[in-house]
Amino acid sequence: MGREDEPPFSLLIEKMNRFARYAIDILNSRHISGWCFNLLRKKNPVKLRFYGDNQKLGEIVANGYREDLQSYRLHPNGLCGFEFHYPKDINVRNYNHITLYINNSKKPLYRVATDQIPIVIEGRLPNVFFMHIPKTAGTSFNTFSRSYFPREKTIIHIESEDKETYHLLEREKNYLSGHLSIQKIKKSFDVSRLDLHTIIREPYSHLHSHLRWVKRLGTDRKSGFFRKHHNTIQDTSIKLNETDLTIGDNLQVLVGNLKGIELDFFDNLQTRYFLDYRPEKVAISDFVNTKKNISLFKSIGLTEKYPQFIQNFCNIYQMENIKKPSTPLNKSSYRKLFDYDDLKVRSILAPLVEADLLLYSDIVKSYSMD
Repeated sequence: MGREDEPPFSLLIEKMNRFARYAIDILNSRHISGWCFNLLRKKNPVKLRFYGDNQKLGEIVANGYREDLQSYRLHPNGLCGFEFHYPKDINVRNYNHITLYINNSKKPLYRVATDQIPIVIEGRLPNVFFMHIPKTAGTSFNTFSRSYFPREKTIIHIESEDKETYHLLEREKNYLSGHLSIQKIKKSFDVSRLDLHTIIREPYSHLHSHLRWVKRLGTDRKSGFFRKHHNTIQDTSIKLNETDLTIGDNLQVLVGNLKGIELDFFDNLQTRYFLDYRPEKVAISDFVNTKKNISLFKSIGLTEKYPQFIQNFCNIYQMENIKKPSTPLNKSSYRKLFDYDDLKVRSILAPLVEADLLLYSDIVKSYSMD
């Protein structure tokens, strides 16, 4: 879901009005976090006031550093983040609404009914590792999960952390998530004490989404987000921006010339996540070797059946499933790079999805048997 062709801010909600742009990252029974800034005076931090119905719960200044917003050049210095914790003696469900105001405005910036606020899990927490395969709804699932697990017990994008700290994080955190293949997870963590979960996506739409995401990296070559990626990916992004993939010959050349890191990104990526080794080029026979690792997972969801995956996750851990609007996070409004439903296009792309198609079919069958 997900709107994963946009920058991965893990947003629960993002909006803009006439004067301000803001986003809610996490909203639960303990705290609200996100970012907010004045569109006319971006460098001047805004004051935020929080109310439970007509009772003022507190106020803060939104001046926390958000590296992601600065990297994406949405804010000049990134000093616009906030994290508001409700008073300890407050039960949000005792109110009808939680309302957020900006500066001295009397008009609400954001209001939410309290029966739509997730209740943080109390008591003994499960040990969950979410294997985040890019462009499958993982950003949305991380946002969902972080609303239910205590903030101090979660970590996402663990691949960005020092590997030497993984053993500490495994002990300290109960919800871990990252772009790590099962090979790397098994190497660094004790999978016998972890509940493994992941989500996969229909392979042709997944490949298209990933190509489009890499292309969008190059729309702003001066951004920190573009520069922090591997040189090969930067070059691929530039190449995608200079190539019309609606022309079949161009698409054929692209597929035929992929090599090295490009293959890691685009060649049967979902199957690669389930392998105990790194093949230069994934073959259909490699799908057979995913079977043992598939069995390690407590659940494997489908992007196309995301609500069902969420409900199953809630059932496993006896969590209240807040029924929210089904608008996916990070849904791109950009036009397609090519028509992946066209049979000729599918024929060209087939070598990059042949193993993923078998994997996807296998998981779809497991859903049909439930």
